[in-house]
Amino acid sequence: MSEQLKSQLHTLVGEIIEVDDFASDAHLSEELSIDSMMLIEIVARIEQRYQVKVAEELLPQMTSVDAIYSVVSGLLSGESEAAAGASE
Repeated sequence: MSEQLKSQLHTLVGEIIEVDDFASDAHLSEELSIDSMMLIEIVARIEQRYQVKVAEELLPQMTSVDAIYSVVSGLLSGESEAAAGASE
């Protein structure tokens, strides 16, 4: 599932930026020119597709497809909710 999820997220980001070939560790804003509105669209699609809620405080962590994968896989396993609760 993990490689499948990472591939799905890579495709999702690629659809939004209209680029197919980019490294999964490429920095979204610096290397791929993704602005805050594009990131919001990415998050909205993730929330809709995977039925998760991405907390606003997780957005700064979402700097690459690899980082998005870490956040989403944590949300899907329930780890991020616990971590978010512990940091309050």
